[in-house]
Amino acid sequence: KKRSGPMALLVLGLLEGARGTEEFLWGTATSAYQIEGSRTALGRQPSVWDAFDTPGVSEVIKAVTPTGTPRVFGGETAALADDDFSRYGDTADLSRSLGFGATRLSISWTRVATYDQEGKTSIPNERGLAHYQEVIRAYKKRDTKVLATMWHWDLPLALEERAAREDNSSAWLCDWLPAEFYKYAALLVTTLEDVDYWITLN
Repeated sequence: KKRSGPMALLVLGLLEGARGTEEFLWGTATSAYQIEGSRTALGRQPSVWDAFDTPGVSEVIKAVTPTGTPRVFGGETAALADDDFSRYGDTADLSRSLGFGATRLSISWTRVATYDQEGKTSIPNERGLAHYQEVIRAYKKRDTKVLATMWHWDLPLALEERAAREDNSSAWLCDWLPAEFYKYAALLVTTLEDVDYWITLN
């Protein structure tokens, strides 16, 4: 008989306690940068992760160490990832076929907002927003609740470079960043109205 470790017993206990509880959501979870690919489609701009895994994207964030070692194991990038940008319908089908009634996905900030070179002004990217509306509706059509995360580590590179240039700091340590995030969050909640639950930060 296979022995169960304490963590397995804890998880099983939590699941047993949640069984039949309406508030508990069985679901899947993804992040935009890890699964979408199509890093320039619909006018998407680079995020800090594009610079972190791809040499030459930024002078502020280096994809390789001073000794030339890639910062991501094996020099892998998310240029293709799972190609969920094109295959989100298949992903929604798979999630539902496995019996899940909810999904937690994230929105790529740089696909729905376009920044100037200085990282000081932005405008909505209507094509990017329309794409996420399609993704969300694909899940809703399959009777799947959608939980959307606004930020899953993929800060716009324009903001990080602005922080390095103006404050010699990281963007999240700058006093102007909350206003940028507020503007971005307001754009999402007023546009992507089919989302069931919003999560601010992962």
